[in-house]
Amino acid sequence: MSRQIAPIPGRARILVAAGLAALGPITVAARPLCAQPAERALSDSAWEQIAAADRLYFDLRPDEALAAYQGILRARSDDYETLWRAARASLAVGW
Repeated sequence: MSRQIAPIPGRARILVAAGLAALGPITVAARPLCAQPAERALSDSAWEQIAAADRLYFDLRPDEALAAYQGILRARSDDYETLWRAARASLAVGW
């Protein structure tokens, strides 16, 4: 049984849009919000590399971002944060 979402009436849409606009620009956290086990935690330099690749992705250069993520994965192939970002970039590239 699927549920239908009721549309937001016109006036309420304006209020929702105004509320979201008041929040200002929304940024993505460079680090995950959940804690990782100490043995799997990434160094600051690894996070800087991921952030640089993220900037490429959000600058609409997913092919360059994918290459950057793959470079990070060569050093640490089991890193979840880099793996999901590489998967996202590969979808954008068209793999």
